[in-house]
Amino acid sequence: MIFTTSRLFALFCLWTSFFAVGALPAHSRERRTGSGVGTSHTSGTKAPSTDTKSGDEKVPVQLWVNHEGQSDEHWVLVIDKVYGFHAIAPEEKPAKPGQLEFKSGLDPQAKLKPQQLAYRPEKADKLMNLDCDATFKDQADMTKVFGELVTKIDMSKPADEVGGNCMDYVKMALEFLQKGDYITSVPKIFTTYYNKNYNAVRKEVYLGGSSDESTEESE
Repeated sequence: MIFTTSRLFALFCLWTSFFAVGALPAHSRERRTGSGVGTSHTSGTKAPSTDTKSGDEKVPVQLWVNHEGQSDEHWVLVIDKVYGFHAIAPEEKPAKPGQLEFKSGLDPQAKLKPQQLAYRPEKADKLMNLDCDATFKDQADMTKVFGELVTKIDMSKPADEVGGNCMDYVKMALEFLQKGDYITSVPKIFTTYYNKNYNAVRKEVYLGGSSDESTEESE
């Protein structure tokens, strides 16, 4: 009888120990059994996703002023740090990505043509921060808009007229992005810089440094 009672008591203890282990949270069982060793697992914490980015593409919009203060100063709109957009004479071709080669003696009656160029990432420190981001639905939408920045900006005026130079192109490109709701507004930083420098740059680059009493005030 004593043997039987002891045996029943042992079985009861064994059964309660199994019940206690089964009631433990999953992460506690892992630590007790040795599974998950070397991992930092916290109950309820979601593991980082390895999926590619989905949804809107938000990228910075910046300004590159090449050869600032010189007779060949040139403005380029740069999106996402590597996609450059500018207006140059049809004869002007970039020697290599991110580098412009200007022909001597720009024809003041030439009509500049919008083009896209590849801006070199290692020159990121040359970009002017405009405190502006552009938002696209996805990569395909971004590619479409990039094409439109080349084909849909009206550069029908000669380079020596207000509305026909590289500074005007950048301004119109920003207005195009705003109209399409890709940016919230034309950056105030750009507008201030444009208004401050427009007449002097136009005179030096597009009017040969000569005085021009008919120069219109930039907006």
